[in-house]
Amino acid sequence: MGTGLGLRLALALAAAAAITQRAPTPVQVKGFWGDVSRVNSLPDPPAPERLARIREQIWRGGLEPALETDRIAVTDIVGCIPEDLSGTICRSGPGRIRVLDSQYGHWFDGDGILSSVSLDGASQSASFALKYVETDRFKAQQRRNAPYPETRGAAPEERPGFGLAGAWTKRSQGKWWQNFGRFPTNPANTAPLFFGQGEGGGKPRLLALCEGGPPVEVDAATLETLGDLTLDGPGAKATSTFSAHYSTDPKTGDIYNHGLILGASASLNVMRLDGEGMELKAQADEPLPYFTFVHDAALSQSHLAYITTPWVIPDGGVLKVITGQAAFGDLYEWRPELGCNIRLHGKGDLKLSHDVSIPTMTLYHLLDAWEDDGAGELRLRCASLDGEREVLEARFADLYRADGKLPLCHIHEYVIDLESGELKSEAPICPDAAPFELPDMNYAWAKGRRRFAYLNARTPEAGWTNGLQKINLETGEASELITFGEETYAAGPLFVARDGAIAEDDGYLLTTVYNALEHRSDVVVLDARSMKVECTLRLDRHVPHGFHGAFCPGAVF
Repeated sequence: MGTGLGLRLALALAAAAAITQRAPTPVQVKGFWGDVSRVNSLPDPPAPERLARIREQIWRGGLEPALETDRIAVTDIVGCIPEDLSGTICRSGPGRIRVLDSQYGHWFDGDGILSSVSLDGASQSASFALKYVETDRFKAQQRRNAPYPETRGAAPEERPGFGLAGAWTKRSQGKWWQNFGRFPTNPANTAPLFFGQGEGGGKPRLLALCEGGPPVEVDAATLETLGDLTLDGPGAKATSTFSAHYSTDPKTGDIYNHGLILGASASLNVMRLDGEGMELKAQADEPLPYFTFVHDAALSQSHLAYITTPWVIPDGGVLKVITGQAAFGDLYEWRPELGCNIRLHGKGDLKLSHDVSIPTMTLYHLLDAWEDDGAGELRLRCASLDGEREVLEARFADLYRADGKLPLCHIHEYVIDLESGELKSEAPICPDAAPFELPDMNYAWAKGRRRFAYLNARTPEAGWTNGLQKINLETGEASELITFGEETYAAGPLFVARDGAIAEDDGYLLTTVYNALEHRSDVVVLDARSMKVECTLRLDRHVPHGFHGAFCPGAVF
């Protein structure tokens, strides 16, 4: 390990230690979290130390465990649902990152939950459901919790611990013999996918996705968990996990995705599936240059693009997991000397066609990819993370105790010469964009290169994302950052096109907003062209901070 790398690792470990050791600052807060009787009325109220952390920065209240509900009517609607908006928005995220007083090892490791809001503009009606995805891991945890009805403030050895291992979380009390031979299990907490509705508008099918395993099928109306979906086709079965970030071809309807094949080394499996029935049409695997995490990919006219970054599992790391010595996610190291590449696979044969070295960077999400046929170029836009990856991961590992503001992103564009396979240029674009994550675009737009991006951004003083911003990627112009009131925190925007839309931005943005003063959430509908709020659906409980969403037009439950 080089001196520079050793220093970076030492700084990251020091940051993580500071996060866990600093005592909370006593703060007087108003609203829900300042009212002890209301806090104690929760089914699983936070222990005093955790409550102090929430009061310190009350956006943390959105991390608290969700309270499920079967589908109920939403009657508290401010404004009017647009008459031409009809369908269901589903969002995915960690429904709980603590179990009683035991906390998962990372925000990304929390048990998956789905929120579902159906809207019918014609009748001005709406409904809402919130349900955990009952994976094997979730059910094992529920069984383990049963003998421990009250452990708030208990010593770690007196807590129930964890029923099955997660990517960042050891099973039981974390001893090596309790984790020997145990691989991470799937939390199904990252993104939903609707499919199978067909042109006739029948009941769609719904999947809960996370790259930790296969897709989990859930009833689209009730959110009842149905079980793992096997991805297969004529004479073949998917040989890998299934990423949370799929791409839909706007012309054919085919779904492209990727997943890890785990072994002594790592390979990436690229898949093409029928978007109507999720039948596997083709797959091709390619060794990765190092054991890394590929979260997102982008579809151009002829290629599937992704970036490999040197956030890696070192040699021998898998053996440490198998022998119970470490949690999988805790082994990642930042190794900039290994380099960073944009990789392109052909949409037809799915084989690796280009492997292009770029300056070292890190990211979770891409915006899009576009091929300029006249120039023989592919242009890839991404959400490039600002700040050090180790520090970011240490903060995500314990958001209740994370100091400061989370590092977010700027928009960066890479231009690849498809003939030579070389990087022609790379540069940040749209400097007026606020720090952001979880971008969205009109991915169904097939009439040219996309002009608009919608960002989940934050104001300078906020500790968590609290607004939405629209960016014109051609001019660099940024809209006003739209926020939703005092101590409110917005989830990522989801673009929904109007029926018959002619313009790329002719549609709506849907977001879920956590109101920390009331400890509940709203679903807000904005006009995507003007960025003006059309209506607000006031829910009776909170939807925890989460990740991604999907909209199914015409499906109203």
